[in-house]
Amino acid sequence: MPYYYKTMMFNIHYNCLVLFAMIMIVIGQSSYLSMARTNSFSYNNKNNNNNKSNRKQSSNISAMHFLENYGYLPEMNDNELNLLDHREIERAIKLMQKYAHLPQTGRMDQRTMDIMKSPRCGVPDVKSSTTKYRRSITKRFAVYGSKWDKSPITWNLINPSKKVSTREARSIFSRAWNIWSRASDRLEFIETSDPNADILIGFYTGEHGDGQRRKFDGPGSKLAHAYAPPKGDVHFDDEENWQDKDGPSLFWTALHEFGHSLGFAHTADEGSIMFPYYRDYGSNFSLPEIDKAGVQYLYGDLGVTNDRRKTTTTTTTESYDRHRPAEISGNRKTSTIENTNEMIMCNTNIDAIASIRNEIFVFKNQSFWWVKNDLSLIRNEPIPISQYFIGFPTDINQVDAVYERRSDQLIMFFVGRYYYLFNSNRYHAGPIPLTDLGLSRKIERIDTIINWAVNGKAYIFTGSVYWRLDSQEKHVEMDYPRDISVWQGIPTHLDAAFTWKFDSVTYFFKGQSYWKFNNVEMHVQNPNPGKIRDFLFRSIDCRGNQQQQHHELKRIGRYDSLITSSSCLPVLNSMMMMITFLLFSKNIIVLI
Repeated sequence: MPYYYKTMMFNIHYNCLVLFAMIMIVIGQSSYLSMARTNSFSYNNKNNNNNKSNRKQSSNISAMHFLENYGYLPEMNDNELNLLDHREIERAIKLMQKYAHLPQTGRMDQRTMDIMKSPRCGVPDVKSSTTKYRRSITKRFAVYGSKWDKSPITWNLINPSKKVSTREARSIFSRAWNIWSRASDRLEFIETSDPNADILIGFYTGEHGDGQRRKFDGPGSKLAHAYAPPKGDVHFDDEENWQDKDGPSLFWTALHEFGHSLGFAHTADEGSIMFPYYRDYGSNFSLPEIDKAGVQYLYGDLGVTNDRRKTTTTTTTESYDRHRPAEISGNRKTSTIENTNEMIMCNTNIDAIASIRNEIFVFKNQSFWWVKNDLSLIRNEPIPISQYFIGFPTDINQVDAVYERRSDQLIMFFVGRYYYLFNSNRYHAGPIPLTDLGLSRKIERIDTIINWAVNGKAYIFTGSVYWRLDSQEKHVEMDYPRDISVWQGIPTHLDAAFTWKFDSVTYFFKGQSYWKFNNVEMHVQNPNPGKIRDFLFRSIDCRGNQQQQHHELKRIGRYDSLITSSSCLPVLNSMMMMITFLLFSKNIIVLI
């Protein structure tokens, strides 16, 4: 057989195989899309968990449209949605399920359809324009990136409800604004009759000029939506049964929407007021700690402690008293130690430290300080552990170590012979004995636990020895414990340790001192230990001399990139460290 004939036959067979594969892909995709359409549902009013009934049926909407409306799929028309790859649809469903704390099956099961039908805010959960954003679901406060740069902030109810009296609605909105204002002395809200107020509030129905994706759908589904600063307007669905005891609460809905008006996005943390699905928080409500931290992150710490604050109104229709924050105080002088809390931070040791989702938690006794990754304080005041981590035992006086597992993102709290597991800030399991990790019954407590940047493994330290956990971080590996002397220069009986994600360097703490560890050369970089206050609490000028502090911070490794906010240098540092490690220190992993 001639060579060219063989070549032609090979090409024919090859092309047939390619064509067959393409046909099978199209058939598979069509089957999945057909299943997705079959699972589309009528966006009916939610019976809730209490089987609440007698709500009108809202407009029909498919599961695909839900995923598109709330940012899990990109904005597109129906024809474009039908052409989506089934893997993209499955990823979108899994992301939505993760946000709603459902099993991530990637399928339109009954629980998923039920949560899609439930009352919620109309603001998207995630931005669909970038895959990177969609993968970064946060379980803490989330911000749009914009905030108000003025005070006071004015608001006006320009389009009253046909169901709720104007007086009652204004009173409810005043209460909701007051809840937010109590979290920061830099927030002040004043009602006005000015049609050009900063935040315009109104009740509307159906399509009301905000586009198809923001149109209201009748009672029981999309309750309201709001805009981020500098617009901040808030719209409520006037077809909702706001006055019905079985209907949604206008107060809880307003409290959530006003969070958007201040610059907060949705969060997957169920304990936050910014969780997208409707919740009734009951009586004796105060703003959750996670939301207080968000306010203080955007607008500054609470410097005024008066419980009752007077407020004013400039409306010309009717007047009434309500609460508002006191006048904004002057800028805080960080060059002086102003209160006992700062004195403690300037002269403290710590019980534990952990890097959790790009933030740093510093534990002392029954509280913790919340620190951003650039080592600026999110909040100066310590937060009670049991107040933030819901379900944490209140009778525990201190923790020994805290660690976020890379394998499943569960947070481990080590206390004596046991540890507890938390999913985000909610109790998950425990107490679990240390022996479940493979540690000896003789171990009464651990000193600290770190994730080592070089190999991504978790290491437990106790006294003068250490263990390494397996890849699932649920059991110590064979041939451990080993002597801590391998980590040259660090002290025994540590208080705490962590790897700072900014520079991928490991820091060890004991007493009021810390040691910076060179992960490549396997020894400490500062034989003379530095002070904790000059590292973790560097944003407070404990020395009262900014030049001296700047010199000290530079000595301990506050790089120029931190000041110039360069995002490339930390990555390059990590790459260079790994290259150096592979070239010159191949034996370290075997030894460690």
